[in-house]
Amino acid sequence: MKKRGRGPAFVVLKVFLRNKIYDVIDCISFNYPLYIMMKIQKRLQSPLRIVSIAIVAVIILFLLEKATAAPYIDVPSRSWYEQIVQQFKDAGLLHRVRTNFKPSDNAIRADFMQLMLDVQGGITVAAPRNPSFNDVGGDTWFYPYIEEAARLGWVKGDGNCFGTRPCYTRPNGNVNRAEAAALLVRAFGFEQTGVAPHFSDNIMGQWYTNVIQTTADHCILQGDDATGKVRPADYMNRAEMVAMIDRARKRLTYGIDCGKIQQVAPKISVITPLSETRIAVDFNRDLNAGSVTDTLRYKITNDKDIIVTEAKLVRPQGVELAFSRALVSGKAYNLSVTN
Repeated sequence: MKKRGRGPAFVVLKVFLRNKIYDVIDCISFNYPLYIMMKIQKRLQSPLRIVSIAIVAVIILFLLEKATAAPYIDVPSRSWYEQIVQQFKDAGLLHRVRTNFKPSDNAIRADFMQLMLDVQGGITVAAPRNPSFNDVGGDTWFYPYIEEAARLGWVKGDGNCFGTRPCYTRPNGNVNRAEAAALLVRAFGFEQTGVAPHFSDNIMGQWYTNVIQTTADHCILQGDDATGKVRPADYMNRAEMVAMIDRARKRLTYGIDCGKIQQVAPKISVITPLSETRIAVDFNRDLNAGSVTDTLRYKITNDKDIIVTEAKLVRPQGVELAFSRALVSGKAYNLSVTN
């Protein structure tokens, strides 16, 4: 078997039929899903074609039996990422020949692009003859991946330089968690829902604030078990890279596939006097329009002579109450509301 870099390896079988030699070539890809390619050098007559097809069928069956790749020697058994890495390797998304995965090494941008594309079907358009980026040569293994990611708008180069010269995209550069979140949101088209809790270190108003919240809404970034922090500026390692892309391709939803949506306990936020007999009451959550007008739910507990005669929803979180008697200025009243 002859290996050609990171590309496919070919096995050529010499088939002797009626003193003529025909080549049956099978192609095994180490980076992409398994596929078979057959080429007959000379045109065969019908009987010989049948024999050749039978030979190829045997080759296909033999290869499919060995579709499960050997585990990486540096991926510990029962580690949190063992199964995900093995699934990616078996699917041809990771190098099937190398013995080491290097899970603790920092993930690089080129590997990230390759995985994001391959889990979604791979490259669909041939790369241009002239490279779009000064630091991505046409002879590199990642050239078609970077070009495809740029064509799709996932990467735009430093300073959004794509389409101009010079333009750099740092294919061998490390990827921090905020950058990974932005790439995944673009590549998979996720939208923010806001259902996941806000990470304490996801600072408001930053370029990454929304993309990190979006990936949390889809179970991609879940925070550290001990601190609950997401560490936007920290580089992610290769094990984390595979885990994040695996979660992204599954299109998960917070509250259904991960986490638990915490219901906010209803409480009064503010009471505003409108007149001697009317007040506005605002709550911390939206009110039920069907039950908010039930006057029996409201009670002045320290003055039984004052009864709520009307309750009207005036905004999603606000209700206006009318009383049977005027409230005395300077006196404190306790309002009780039942859910």
